[in-house]
Amino acid sequence: MKDPRTAFRPNHSNGVRRTLIKRSLAAGALFFTLSSTSLPLWAAAGRTKRAAPRIVVLYFSATGTTKRAAETIARMTGAPIWRIEPEVPYPDKMRAVADKVKADEKAGICVRPKAPLPEALRNADIYIIGSPVWSGTMPAVLADFLRSEGFAGKRILPFTTHMGSNLGDIPEAMAAACPQAQVAPGLALRAPADDTIRPEVAFWLKQTDARP
Repeated sequence: MKDPRTAFRPNHSNGVRRTLIKRSLAAGALFFTLSSTSLPLWAAAGRTKRAAPRIVVLYFSATGTTKRAAETIARMTGAPIWRIEPEVPYPDKMRAVADKVKADEKAGICVRPKAPLPEALRNADIYIIGSPVWSGTMPAVLADFLRSEGFAGKRILPFTTHMGSNLGDIPEAMAAACPQAQVAPGLALRAPADDTIRPEVAFWLKQTDARP
């Protein structure tokens, strides 16, 4: 017969056993967490999905071809777009543009941009910059704009529209104008640069890691 004094005594050994089981399970779970990742626990906890780059599309266009390409790229990336304009507008016909460019060069006229980059567009990570190819390089107004803005610490993705000149020397000229920016490989789009450029633009954005 059980001693009545011990009949209702709590069984402390059962409580201790349950505590030990819980601690063992917790330790096993922690071991599984640590062993199932190749990173330290503090590093795994800090991992976050990389934020999409902030992109702005800039372009200079005299006859509308580069404008058309820039608008397509802006739609594909969802990026804001801004046109670089000269103080004195160029004619809208290519022959007249070529004549004015030659006359300006002969007279030593410096073509200035009409306005600086708006403040709201200065916080981007990547600037996709479009230009026609004039005499193998970019127009003077675009060169002056790039020199004044600098784009230090930014990535520049140049694209051109052309009728056979491809990129000309534009990527190198952009790198020279913006020595503290990183200039990526460029994309040459043959005129008329209509909506059929989408596949090559998509491939270029993938190759340059500029997809939003």
